[in-house]
Amino acid sequence: TGTISLRGGGAWADLKEGLQYIRANTTLLALLILTLVTVVLSMPYMFLLPIFTEDILHVGAQGLGVLVSVSGIGAIAGSLVIASLGNKYRGKLLLFSSLTLGVALIGFSISTWYLVSLLFIIPVGLGNAGRMALSNTLVQAYVDDEHRGRVMSIYMMEFGLTSFSIFGISLLT
Repeated sequence: TGTISLRGGGAWADLKEGLQYIRANTTLLALLILTLVTVVLSMPYMFLLPIFTEDILHVGAQGLGVLVSVSGIGAIAGSLVIASLGNKYRGKLLLFSSLTLGVALIGFSISTWYLVSLLFIIPVGLGNAGRMALSNTLVQAYVDDEHRGRVMSIYMMEFGLTSFSIFGISLLT
């Protein structure tokens, strides 16, 4: 059992301390930067899927439902694989998951055939699940108990940037 101390430094002071801690821990900094880049570049696909299925694949709402379901199958498979491996090769698996996600998204984005898109969306789900599970696990493994809340709040702020990346990607389309 540990002791909990409450300090009245305020939110900005805690944020500053968390950022200083991250900057001093190069492994944690690299992990958070990788997660940030991956989230910003990969997460907009979920929000753009309805437009993609309607305008490019011409399959409508039913086709969208199947695509999301097939992506979920890939995500379940990825989660089961990661859970079965335990603590082995977590860093390498995170890089592999991020690379799988990126390559599969590129393939999915250039596909104009529904069946090919279905094949590409499986590794998208697999890579996304692996990236999410492993980045969260690794961040928590590399942070000490005293800074865990501050670092995890910064980690979660990265997902808020998804809105900005969706806006940027939408401008490009």
